[in-house]
Amino acid sequence: MTRSTDEVRTAGRGVLWIAGAKIWFVVSAYAVHVALPHILASREAFGDFASALNAVSIVNNVLIASTVQTVSKLVSEDEGRAAATIRRALLLQLAVGAGLATAGWTLAPWFAERIQLRAELTPLLRAATVVMFCYALYAALVGALNGRRRFVRQAGLDATFSTLRTAGILGGALWFADGALGAFRGFGLAAAAITLVAILLVGPGRAGPAPAWSRFAAVMAPLWAYQLCLNGLLLADVEVLRPVVTALALEAGHASEAAEAHASAVVGVYAAAQRFAFVPYQLLLAVTFVVFPTVSRAAAAGDAEGLRAAIRGAVRFSAIVLVLLAAPLAGAAPGVMRLVYPDEYAHGASVLAVLAASTVGLALFVVAATVLAGGGRAASAARIAALALIVALLGNAGFVRLAGHDGDPGLACAAGTAIGTWLAAVCAALAVRRAHGAYASVRTLVRVALAALVGFAAARAVPEGGLLPTLGALGAGALAVALVLIVSRELGRADFDLVCRVLGRRN
Repeated sequence: MTRSTDEVRTAGRGVLWIAGAKIWFVVSAYAVHVALPHILASREAFGDFASALNAVSIVNNVLIASTVQTVSKLVSEDEGRAAATIRRALLLQLAVGAGLATAGWTLAPWFAERIQLRAELTPLLRAATVVMFCYALYAALVGALNGRRRFVRQAGLDATFSTLRTAGILGGALWFADGALGAFRGFGLAAAAITLVAILLVGPGRAGPAPAWSRFAAVMAPLWAYQLCLNGLLLADVEVLRPVVTALALEAGHASEAAEAHASAVVGVYAAAQRFAFVPYQLLLAVTFVVFPTVSRAAAAGDAEGLRAAIRGAVRFSAIVLVLLAAPLAGAAPGVMRLVYPDEYAHGASVLAVLAASTVGLALFVVAATVLAGGGRAASAARIAALALIVALLGNAGFVRLAGHDGDPGLACAAGTAIGTWLAAVCAALAVRRAHGAYASVRTLVRVALAALVGFAAARAVPEGGLLPTLGALGAGALAVALVLIVSRELGRADFDLVCRVLGRRN
């Protein structure tokens, strides 16, 4: 077996294992977001849960992604001192986690009352600080596994956490009498449990020569900046939506309590649609977990051709998978919303359709930004994400205000997010092309775009109904996408042979 074949199998199987864990994460996360509206008393209660979860998720996601990539990069660059690197990373994250948890507890009342105009969010935000602390340690341990390319263990750990998280949130909401607060208490217990499991699985390692603290800071700082802007682009629309809708209701003459309840209901519907729109993005994260250490190794070794091949393959694979998922989802949005949520959530279908298209742009940006970060250009990715975030936030607030109190604020907010994410995707693609001389070909991108349009139309053409019509619409959309890609010769025998090599059936 040649070294290149072994690399293909390792990377390909890594994608498959981590994709499997991400699929389970998606399933378990959607179990929460489908079941919780039925467990909690109202859309307002679910809206409060979604607002608090989105706010802390911005911090948690930044913490996890930047820590995983930092530790992964440092471990993959010199595996001989991996144990010492892990030990130092845990010490650093212990301080980071404690600092974030303390700041979160202290600032919770200010954020709830001044930013979100909803004092009831304070206890939810404070309960979530336990999760912040645990995530800081957990992320370092996952990064150690990723840097060593132990993708199977990484996938198993993530799948275990997904299970504990779902059980904790739903169990907490059912067990404790305070609903949304109980859900966050259960979430904290799950985070503490998986952190203990991760410590036992990976271990802190032995003392020895480790990268200097300044090296950690140099790698982590631009990643923090990039991830902060990325997760703002991913989740901040909900945080903009609530105060603007509340302000519009107050301007329309509603009492303060009624305005807050109306905003919570709007956020509840938006968050419900948003969760399904995130499916393509969340599954594509599996690609970034494999691309990052691969690009880091190739860049450190000066393997320019191997780096370009990895970039072309990652972007092409990502684009194809994205349209297979997102186009049918956008087309079947009305049926999906009616199938899984109570009737009062059905008008979120238009939000789901727009956000599904938005997350395609977001996922392509993340793949390109991962290439930039893995090649030592995280600052470039951060600048693009910052620009896109500013555009998206302005669009969110501006479009919701243009829609007005009697319009569709959710759809307006989604449109602002879509503009920001696609701006990020285009800018990142140009940056990767300029830095490394490689991206997916224009021919591939045109074929994929055509397949997306046909898949959307095929799914939308299926009459709306219950379970079978909705599944039929999703299937029709996916089949249409696949047929266009095959007929246009974007997918062919070479792709089949590659899958066989990944699975180990051919050399």
